[in-house]
Amino acid sequence: MAQTAQLSRIAHPPQKDIAPPQTRDRLENEIIIQKIENSQNDPAYIGKASDLEFVSGDLAQSVDGSAPSWLRFTLDQVYCIAKVIRYDGLGNEYQSWTCTEINCEACVSLYCSDSVLEVSMSNGNTGDSGNTGDSGSISDCKHGNIVTLTRTDPTSFRVFEIAILRKPADCTAVDPTLLIKPDDLPASHNTEVSYSCIPHYMKTVKNVAVCDDGKIRLTNVDLIPCSRLGWEDGWNVLETQVWFHYPWEDVPIEVKTDGAIGSNEIISFEVGNTEDVGIARVDVILDNDPHYLVQYCQEEKNLANLPEENRRVWTFKKHGLEGISIDCNGVEVGRIMFNDSAIPEDCLGSRWRSDKVAKVNFIKAEEASKGIRGNVNP
Repeated sequence: MAQTAQLSRIAHPPQKDIAPPQTRDRLENEIIIQKIENSQNDPAYIGKASDLEFVSGDLAQSVDGSAPSWLRFTLDQVYCIAKVIRYDGLGNEYQSWTCTEINCEACVSLYCSDSVLEVSMSNGNTGDSGNTGDSGSISDCKHGNIVTLTRTDPTSFRVFEIAILRKPADCTAVDPTLLIKPDDLPASHNTEVSYSCIPHYMKTVKNVAVCDDGKIRLTNVDLIPCSRLGWEDGWNVLETQVWFHYPWEDVPIEVKTDGAIGSNEIISFEVGNTEDVGIARVDVILDNDPHYLVQYCQEEKNLANLPEENRRVWTFKKHGLEGISIDCNGVEVGRIMFNDSAIPEDCLGSRWRSDKVAKVNFIKAEEASKGIRGNVNP
């Protein structure tokens, strides 16, 4: 019996208390907090809730004993917030909130009624706007760059550690040609930005998403990668219904197409002076009998010596106030001198003879029109 008791003591030695963790590791998809503020505006009690240590934490107090106390965490940009975890001083999860596109009210804790967590924008908006690092196309999360934790009563509270997790952009099914390096992204990408074919493509875009591989995906827009065009640098995707500055008197307009004869596709652009108002128009129609038209001066006329190959470079030349010519792959296929117009009354009275062209707007440019060379910024 004595031997059995001795063996029992050996098999079950006294257990020592395990000390709680003093630090934690940063979680996957955790966002680094840029700034912390508290309701009493006292910097002596902030800055510890994001240092990965459970020792002290940040304190929020009511300013007058009746107003709610709160802690505000500002991020470096807008993210799609998926989850927020609050830890106690022992390293345990004290509260956690899961966010949707609407709010972050889904709380897991015995103390959920004590606090309210909100995600918002620095400009006061609740929509997906501002300096967006994660695109508005990401769903099941709340977009914002400010996370505010508010006590539901005037009681003070302390947050020892907080982890704010973003939902990453899903770039697994993205065409690689729609990805660019972060260095190619302009400093301000919350407004419309035009990308030339020199990086990868040109298109007006608003939303971007930062992918886990460090590249940036442009979203919510019909992008046309230059790799699909197969053309050298200097060609931009041709936009329609956009006025852009163009000194046509000095620089010919070059348009690249790959439409076949008989496709009925059209290249049509209007010209203006300093205002965004058309004063005349030029058309090229690729029907079975390809022809061109110069409004007021040349009614529909067949293009001469048109190259048969579908890949064509069209060069539209404005000869001052005297006339217009059209080249295709280096061959002149159309020309109208205003003094020789078959409709002289309309032509000589038109603004072709009086106004220098300062702006161009492509009214119609279907699939045949694949690119335009030169600076076409609005």
